[in-house]
Amino acid sequence: MTLNKLDASGLYFPILFERALQDWPPIIEMRRLERADAENYSVLGLALQVDNIADSYIEDPEEIIMRNLHTAIFSSIHSAAKYSVLMEMRHLRSSAVRANFHERLRKAVCIKALKWTQADIALVDRYFAQNL
Repeated sequence: MTLNKLDASGLYFPILFERALQDWPPIIEMRRLERADAENYSVLGLALQVDNIADSYIEDPEEIIMRNLHTAIFSSIHSAAKYSVLMEMRHLRSSAVRANFHERLRKAVCIKALKWTQADIALVDRYFAQNL
């Protein structure tokens, strides 16, 4: 990944979202659930899949943005699995992912234990300056 993706247009949510979707397979199979109880479940292999995708951004200049975006995408897929057995990623509602993503970034920037650098926080500030 190159630094030019961090310019103003590269931080525009629709562009980030489309880029992030390219990291996922076009269709997510969600037939195999592990249930802890009636309310709690996990999709077999989904957590490992998001970890592998998000881990590809470690040490990348966009790490903070992309890892949190992929976690927001994972959250939307996980929620859909309660009601569906397949997810075509092109049908994922970007507005739901965006709301989850924004909430994650706002909370995370305040958590000192994450040890975000000033550059990380500045990147989040730049993102919100462009996307609000």
